[in-house]
Formats: sequence, C-alpha cells, structure tokens
Amino acid sequence: MKISQTDVVQTDLTVNITGVDDTPVAVNKIPAVNDTVAIPVELKQDETQTTDTAISVLWEPVLRSESYQLKIDHLLYTNIKKPQFTLNSLKPDTLHEFQVRVVTEKGVSAWSPKVNFKTKIQVEKEK
Repeated sequence: MKISQTDVVQTDLTVNITGVDDTPVAVNKIPAVNDTVAIPVELKQDETQTTDTAISVLWEPVLRSESYQLKIDHLLYTNIKKPQFTLNSLKPDTLHEFQVRVVTEKGVSAWSPKVNFKTKIQVEKEK
C-alpha cells in the first residue's frame, strides 16, 4: 500500500502492522549448572605471554566443550572458544582474581577454585 504525501504534523496517521511474532526470546541465557560436567583444572598463568599490562591464563581443555566462561575480578567473560585467555589494559604490578568453567550441551560446570595472578612490574627503559 502506498500513501500519498501527507503533512503528519496536521494529520493523524495510524499504522497497523500484522504478522509479527513479538514473543520474547532469551538472549545469552546462562545454562544451568550440571554437577556431572567436569570443572576445568590447572588454571594457571602463562608467564611467557604475561606482561606489565596483560595477564594470560590457560587451563586443561575439557572434552566436548562448546565454550568456556571466565570470572575475572567478579566480571563475566563468555564464549571463549579455546582454553586460554589474555586480559589486556591492566596496570603494572596488580593482582587479579580468576575462575573458569566450561559450557557443554549438558549445561555448565561449577566454577573452578579462585586463583590470583599478577601483572609484571614495569621496567623503566634506559634513556
């Protein structure tokens, strides 16, 4: 249907739209914890990749994982596809708390124990 040119300031205009499904759909729904799903182990700092402004961590992969979630300083990072992660834009010589869990088709694991990792100390460059 085509409408001729109309001044909408002076004319009331009503538009009815049909055929739209407005059923709410959950986005980024957090799966339920399933006690049978293995908790990732050996969460450790990758010293070769950690710098004064970044912390790199890695852990043992879990069989049939879809993704991983990290809780870092109480913030949730999701949809991590590999058993490794680098947190950037940090201050030198600062401590940060990490936990990891796995997401599978059966649900998510419980969180791993909390572990603290530290950025390296900034080294002054000679002039």
